[in-house]
Amino acid sequence: MRRFLIAGLVNTALSYGIYAACLSLGMAYPVANFMAMIGGVLVSFLTQGGFVFRRLEARRFPAFVMMWLLLWLLNVALITLILPVAGGNAYLAGGVALVIVVVISFVVQKYFVFAGRSVR
Repeated sequence: MRRFLIAGLVNTALSYGIYAACLSLGMAYPVANFMAMIGGVLVSFLTQGGFVFRRLEARRFPAFVMMWLLLWLLNVALITLILPVAGGNAYLAGGVALVIVVVISFVVQKYFVFAGRSVR
């Protein structure tokens, strides 16, 4: 769990940085969130697969990408729900949604994407 938290902080900071930068450039939050997901997926597969779960295998990448596509949809839905409560602040809504998505991502990665034996 400690390795997940370390890698998660790095990945989350990178993803949120991309999201905030895209918002500041005038992108709509679903597009900004998608751009953050693309950057995050590339780095996250290396950190989560190699450092956290110690199962960095190319055969796991399609499931990892599929997981993040589904989590992106969830993230956009959560931002949409949180926006009115956050006074329309997409930065705040994105930050709150991200906390929820990170917890779900850990569970999905541990029990589905990187579960089972390694082929090494």
